[in-house]
Amino acid sequence: PQSRSQYQRVCAYTRNVARPSSFSKTQRNSARSAGRQAIDVAPAPPAPLLATWLTARPVLTITIAFLLCTLPFIGKPIHLDDPMYIWAAEQILKKPLDFYGFDVIWSYARQPMSEIMQNPPLASYLIALTLFVFGLNEIALHAVFLVPALALVLGTYHLARGLCRTPVLAALITLVTPVFVISSLTIMCDILMVCFWVWAVALWRNGLVSRRPALLAVAAALCGFSALSKYPGMCVIPLLAAYTLLRPGRTRLHILWLVIPLLMLLGYEMYTNHMYQTGLLAGAAKHAAQARVITHARPVVKALVGLCFVGGCIAPALLLWPWLWSWRALAVLVGVGVVMYLAADALLLHRMKVSDAEYQIGADQFIQVGLRAATGASIMALAAADVWRTRGRDRDSLLLVMWIAGTLVFACFINWSINGRSILPMAPAVAMLLVRRLELRQAQLLDLKWRWLPAPLAASAALAMALTWADTALAMSARSAARAIVQEFGDKGETLWFQGHWGFQQYMQELGATVMDFSATRLPPEDYLVVPRNNVNCRPIGQPYASVVKSMEFPTTPLLSTMNMATGAGFYSDTWGPLPFALRSAPEHYQILRMNYGLEPISAEEAAALNRQELSR
Repeated sequence: PQSRSQYQRVCAYTRNVARPSSFSKTQRNSARSAGRQAIDVAPAPPAPLLATWLTARPVLTITIAFLLCTLPFIGKPIHLDDPMYIWAAEQILKKPLDFYGFDVIWSYARQPMSEIMQNPPLASYLIALTLFVFGLNEIALHAVFLVPALALVLGTYHLARGLCRTPVLAALITLVTPVFVISSLTIMCDILMVCFWVWAVALWRNGLVSRRPALLAVAAALCGFSALSKYPGMCVIPLLAAYTLLRPGRTRLHILWLVIPLLMLLGYEMYTNHMYQTGLLAGAAKHAAQARVITHARPVVKALVGLCFVGGCIAPALLLWPWLWSWRALAVLVGVGVVMYLAADALLLHRMKVSDAEYQIGADQFIQVGLRAATGASIMALAAADVWRTRGRDRDSLLLVMWIAGTLVFACFINWSINGRSILPMAPAVAMLLVRRLELRQAQLLDLKWRWLPAPLAASAALAMALTWADTALAMSARSAARAIVQEFGDKGETLWFQGHWGFQQYMQELGATVMDFSATRLPPEDYLVVPRNNVNCRPIGQPYASVVKSMEFPTTPLLSTMNMATGAGFYSDTWGPLPFALRSAPEHYQILRMNYGLEPISAEEAAALNRQELSR
């Protein structure tokens, strides 16, 4: 405000409208009228000290914060689905154009890689380049994949410059979300897909605003690369198409540039159909549809678990609640959390099976579901409020809403399971939405406590790093188990067999053990078989065929877990539990069996039935 009187009128408007209960209707209308007149002529309020400091060196600030959050975990062992991408990269080094032309054992029976792998090979080509230069080295692989992770955060900053006044804050919020930090330390395709996605949206928007066809062409090509990194990346194509159609006049004709990614996908489908007698894109869609039928979860349960994953994976939305909402809205959100808790208690399964042991879900897990689902619902409410504030006339607001809602619908109802990797694409959009809300609240409440804003960001970064450490400890436990088991039982003279996959399979095979193929393996007497409890496609063999020689236990981290059915944590798949992470931990158990009698292989039909049973579990 340019004068004391204008300042008093703005204060009267913001404070009286924010707390109208003590004023009459006439007083409120008078305050609104006076406040609007003052705001129309007053300059923008001065930027807070935090925003000034952040905007001084934005790229340097983002880079330093990124390295602090990710470098401590750069030595993380191979984990979860990482081996699939590494094996495809090794095949690419042998036959660059036949990337999936080999067989793997990733379920109960040996299958062609083209049937098992449900993602395109772009990430594997990047891994192949790394293997060619550095060999199979975990640090080198993670260092290479941190490059697109940093590019994703910088792309968020570049896009946010046109959507909010403090773009560096949007980039930092994206950086400190748990789903981003955990995904950055995997050797999979998710970060690469979202990196291309964010830059495609940023360049497409700039191309529409500046009317530069070159930017539109590059953005369209990035859409194709996003889809060729991971098939859900094709969702950016209808997103940009809808955003373009919202613009007036001849600008809508720019939608024709989106033919480029469609042609890229068509060429990929035709090539894979020629190489493997089936189009891999169509095969992935069929696989997802079959998995949805097998799991047969009710839509209301999927929606509840999806909101829980959104609220847990994007923790800043919870930690920033006091800055985002009024006290009345916070009371409503607490009520929503109670409703979500009751819904979780009524709808989610009370009993889960971990191998041969039953586990009773505790009340604390339902509380976690309720709190995180309420946080996810608050994000959807923020998106709706952002559109309602402009009556749908702000195309950028509609872009963010379509981005967030589309990702949620895909993760809950289209993808084969709900997981943190499916929530990852919405993290940049939610970060920009949160910053827009903070800027609106700062304009409405001149005394908003911006100086305390680093506290929730630091808390979110600490939580993200703690969860990444828990995920790293889980990967380390599998590597330690493989080394300890092979050291003790690998030189007994008989073949050492094992069940289970993920990183455990990678390290067991490196050390000379043999993975069990249920449809081909004949287990002779006296051979040893390793059965992990917290893994996939494991069928313990009981008496009289086998005897337990030893049970081994390997600790992970206290209080936190990201993928353990005993705690209800299923960051990589909600089939493991309704929580993206749990405030509870459990050690990793391995049984070493010795065969008493020979065991014959099962038929292919029985192996397929076991696969379906594993999904439905």
